Amino acid sequence: MLGSLILAGVGALCMSNPRRRRKARRSKSRRRNPERKWSFERAKSAFPHRFTMEHVPDWAKQSFQAQGGSSRAYPAPAYRTDREWYDSTVFPGEPGNRSRKFAQTSNQSWPLGKTLSAPYSRNPRRRRKARRAKSRRKNPGKKGYYTIAEIRAANKAAGNHYFDRGTMKFFRTTKVVAYHNHVIAVNHYPDGRQYINIASFNPSTGDVRKVSDASSIEDAKGRIDGGAFKSNPRRHKGRRRNPKGGKLNKKAYVLQAYYPGSGWDDVLEEDTKEDIRRQIKTYRDNDPNTPYRWVSRRYKEISTNPRRRRRSKRRAR
Repeated sequence: MLGSLILAGVGALCMSNPRRRRKARRSKSRRRNPERKWSFERAKSAFPHRFTMEHVPDWAKQSFQAQGGSSRAYPAPAYRTDREWYDSTVFPGEPGNRSRKFAQTSNQSWPLGKTLSAPYSRNPRRRRKARRAKSRRKNPGKKGYYTIAEIRAANKAAGNHYFDRGTMKFFRTTKVVAYHNHVIAVNHYPDGRQYINIASFNPSTGDVRKVSDASSIEDAKGRIDGGAFKSNPRRHKGRRRNPKGGKLNKKAYVLQAYYPGSGWDDVLEEDTKEDIRRQIKTYRDNDPNTPYRWVSRRYKEISTNPRRRRRSKRRAR
């Protein structure tokens, strides 16, 4: 008993020396892999240019174009951990590597893909921030380009429920794409049929409202690029809702749809009853599970001609 205690004390004193600790780690690594001449710690200190998800060198923070290539993409980590890199590398002096200076790597796993759209960072918040910054750099000098994360945050802050889990489950939404200041949602009917909605995002209020349907995501992007939804469908040019004074001399018919969490929302607007009845019949046939209705509203017609405006002001005087 006394002898074992003495041996334990001597071992503890020996391990207090940093050189002996490193030597013990190397001997332990060699016992695991008797054919390996390089220990794990020695390999990490001798090769600081490795690129894994645990170690990011300086060259990985530059794009291929900045390094002399033609691509604007950024390099991606080849291995998930340093231990995986060590197990897949043959170092100088080991069997299979004739070089005296360089190591040979193989079996790259590419956990995030071979290229990245933004510099890799070990912090996930920085990675998201870099992706958002790149999406803004695609359209410099233009307002109204938002990512899906920004639209979702603004909609939630406004107290709306467009991106809630219950809403997504009700409409069987499988994909949501942000394109400029619009949201393209891929939904499904109970029988499995697919339909695509285009919703407009208002950055000042955070509202996301449906404006039209599309046959595919490419069709939706083409309609948005064509400027089909630049104006708000509830406020047409030349009309003013609830004006101060004056007679409400223009009548319009609005088609509304009921969405869980947001209530009745405006979908489109027509000038005659025949058109609004035809539209509501089409919507009910295409989406029988969503309640639709139409209501009538009155507006004051405001002329866009400046001469007529001057005449009306003179008559009012």
